Amino acid sequence: MTFTSSACLTALHIHLIHDELLGLCSVRTLLRLRRTCRAVHQAVDDYMRNVYNIDLFLDRLFPDSSRAFRSLQARTGTLIGGLSALRFLQRIAHPPTEPLELYIHACHRREVGRWLLRTGYIFSAAPHQTPEFEAEISNTINLPPDESVQILDGVAMILRFCRAVPETGMIREVKVIVAENNPMEVILSFYSTCLMNVISFNKAYCLFPRATLEMGQTLVTSSPSGLPRRYRQGTEQHLSSGHTLLHHIPHDELHVISPAAYPLGWRWVHDGCSWVLPLSIDGVESRARRTTLAHPLFEDPVTICNWQVRYSHSKGASVHFGVMRSEHLKYKYLSADPDLTSFIARSLAHTTSQFAQGEGGTRRA
Repeated sequence: MTFTSSACLTALHIHLIHDELLGLCSVRTLLRLRRTCRAVHQAVDDYMRNVYNIDLFLDRLFPDSSRAFRSLQARTGTLIGGLSALRFLQRIAHPPTEPLELYIHACHRREVGRWLLRTGYIFSAAPHQTPEFEAEISNTINLPPDESVQILDGVAMILRFCRAVPETGMIREVKVIVAENNPMEVILSFYSTCLMNVISFNKAYCLFPRATLEMGQTLVTSSPSGLPRRYRQGTEQHLSSGHTLLHHIPHDELHVISPAAYPLGWRWVHDGCSWVLPLSIDGVESRARRTTLAHPLFEDPVTICNWQVRYSHSKGASVHFGVMRSEHLKYKYLSADPDLTSFIARSLAHTTSQFAQGEGGTRRA
């Protein structure tokens, strides 16, 4: 029995068939298939549009409110990260027993928390926290007394919200990680590369796509403050993703230029080493302008952050950056480029001098 090319192409446009066939392909294979011909390109696009439907992914946590949540993301720069972002990129439905992990700027903790309360979630205070949400968020930093459980850098507080699902009796949980400086500082302090993924209101970013999505590997990394305490316990907890844990970059991978599994040097979330997946923004309200003279913002502030990945066989992989602060900036940003940092500092100093609005500048932390 033989199949003609036209019959194969017809089969690719039948959802029950192409979902099974394309579901066996890695992301890299899917992107290669798109280049073969117009018909396959259309079939792959149709498959990816369905399987990477962020609204459907969020509907289990925010029934009928997924786009309202993404509008909240646009207003506040809230990122989905950790295992939650990894599950989405792996084309796995969000497991009901896992919390949705949100990483937020400290200045928006009240707005994000109140939104969750309005959608039916209840603040679940930890033993060391104040039971009332409004009282708890008045604290600048409130971490557990046992600091050994804190294995990520830049965390100001962790807020948990729970909601019971009447139909099943299951408990849905949202874990809000409030960043002391910038949400990406927390993401980049993860102890392995497979967790370095984020989802903003309009795009999903995988920082190490070849290793994470193609090879099923993850590399142990350290942050500027060194290897986190109890990172072994953390990796065991998060390796439910099925990735093979590496402590060193394989020798043959060190000489791969493109696409490298573990790209080194200066990085941005939307550089050529990341996989950037655009998401539909239909029904998502964009961020409002801060002033009438300001340009409209079409991207999330996460695109501004810059860091450097270094590697040596003796010390392994490490992620380095500084934190830029200024009263003229709404948020704090990460930068590993001294020339860029100096340029921004000079620009802010010029703004201060020109408009006489007080002292400006940046400093590294």
